[in-house]
Amino acid sequence: MPTLRTPDDATEAQRLLDAAATADAGGMRAASGSRRVETALSVAIGLLLGSFLIGVVYVFPTDNVALIIGVSAAYAVGIWASVFVYSIVRRASTPGWAKRYTTGVFISTAIFFVGVALTFVVPTGNPVLWVPLAVAAAVPVIAANFLGAGSRR
Repeated sequence: MPTLRTPDDATEAQRLLDAAATADAGGMRAASGSRRVETALSVAIGLLLGSFLIGVVYVFPTDNVALIIGVSAAYAVGIWASVFVYSIVRRASTPGWAKRYTTGVFISTAIFFVGVALTFVVPTGNPVLWVPLAVAAAVPVIAANFLGAGSRR
């Protein structure tokens, strides 16, 4: 360990310690902000998938073209915004989050497509099947945000 020979050396050492403490505190604030954005993004994607499945089940069978276009456009804008935010957040995300998020999106999307496929063989009027299926489509991507080694808060 180097010895401090002059008062200037001690002052410089204290300045470096203070700078390191400030940087560490800033990093903790950034990680906390990143976690909030990660959570919001996961919840947004989950809600988009679940609500669009309900839209596919209840809105698409109607012949209201304006409503179908409106629901589809809202979903497309929501997905576009989420992908845009993801492209920014991914670089600054907490360790392991991007992999968990991708896995959650994959599982949620698979459940969503099962639901869409079921609309061709199951009557769409009864919410007993469709609401739980929409929730099931939303849950994996939301849950993935909170599971795993890197998500301890």
